[in-house]
Amino acid sequence: PPPVPTTPAPSAVPTPSPTRRWWRVQPFDCAAHPNPLQLIKTPDSGFRVQERGVDGVFGDVYDAAAFATSNTVSAAAMYRDEATGEHFAFASFGNRLCAFDAGDQDCWQGSKFRSSGANLAAFIGSTYYYTRGDFGGNKNADAVHAVRDVDKYEPYVSTDADVRVRVKKNLFGGSVFDLAAVVERGAEVFEDGDVDGAYLVGLGRQHWSRTTETRLVVFKIDPATRLVDRYAVLRSALDWTNKDFTAHPRVESRSNFGAAFSYENAAGRRVVFASSAQWGLFELDLETVAIPSACWNAGLDASVHVACPESETILRYVGESTVPDTDLTSMWKHDGLNCVDATPEL
Repeated sequence: PPPVPTTPAPSAVPTPSPTRRWWRVQPFDCAAHPNPLQLIKTPDSGFRVQERGVDGVFGDVYDAAAFATSNTVSAAAMYRDEATGEHFAFASFGNRLCAFDAGDQDCWQGSKFRSSGANLAAFIGSTYYYTRGDFGGNKNADAVHAVRDVDKYEPYVSTDADVRVRVKKNLFGGSVFDLAAVVERGAEVFEDGDVDGAYLVGLGRQHWSRTTETRLVVFKIDPATRLVDRYAVLRSALDWTNKDFTAHPRVESRSNFGAAFSYENAAGRRVVFASSAQWGLFELDLETVAIPSACWNAGLDASVHVACPESETILRYVGESTVPDTDLTSMWKHDGLNCVDATPEL
């Protein structure tokens, strides 16, 4: 007689069903594009995702065609699905959170952002953090806001009542234009007595002739609420040791840092900022970030907040960062994003 087909025994662990999400765009190809990425507003008023080459020049990955008719696309950041390892690109479009790929976009149709004109953002887990880089423009712009559970069908957009700390922008010139995320996992990355902290980091405007003027701004996340509940402003300096000024002259006398990148992989952690004046890429020396408890600013009364006088961080030039034929010096012209577990060529 013919053999009787067998039926596999049922698994003791049920197969998980796909997470129901509000977006349908395709994941980003991190294997093909591991290097720093920027969402660039081009001279023809379009938007493109570009990747840094080994020569320091950013080149096209794709046109963000779905954003072609808007002037207000910014606050780009990359979400990593912890279950699958897939990455998805997000940005603010029309004051809403949108996932996008080369040919499409899906925007959350629930609550709009609390701070209009958001132009800097980062993900920690499934929470998207955003604000305005000048920390001004309306009453909600002096705080970092959150969209929690972005991976769920109905994410939560934080409200004014959720704000735990207001920011005193003149401590750093009101000019932080992108954020990088740092998450500790049982060992300190930033020296502040916490081995499991989660932070957002931004770099203030720099005048090249005054190497201590720029400020590193560190926002700390409350793990219970996933909201920013304190921040510190640290002195910082740029180390130009490896810069060849003959081959790559410094044209502008000052620069914002409109693109930030954060990597965490088998080789370690790296936090890097790109100069909007195209001075280059500068990597934060993580061992120089020390935050005494007295340097944390908390509460809604920003008038009593202060900068930290005893800590200075170092950022070292690690290569060029050039976007040909594009002026990046004004707000909303470029934002950084990257695949966090990739290994970049820097």
